[in-house]
Amino acid sequence: MKQRAVVGVLIALLVALALPVSAQQGTTEVRGRVVDPQGAVLPGVTVTVRNQDTGMYRETVSGSDGTFIATGIVPGKYQVVAELQGFKK
Repeated sequence: MKQRAVVGVLIALLVALALPVSAQQGTTEVRGRVVDPQGAVLPGVTVTVRNQDTGMYRETVSGSDGTFIATGIVPGKYQVVAELQGFKK
């Protein structure tokens, strides 16, 4: 009888641990580099990565080398917009 109780507790524990795993959703990041038409890097550019279906977005600013990283991106269809005063979107 004691063995059955231990097995029951182990099964309950495994089920409890498995439930949160099934609810997790993978995320990724979008990395890039902003350059002008001549290939010169552009620091200080506001980059917005917007999910087309939900409207949720991540906003970041390019660094001194023109690179940017937007984290916490869930799977979906996205629009990426870069804005800097004096340049077109």
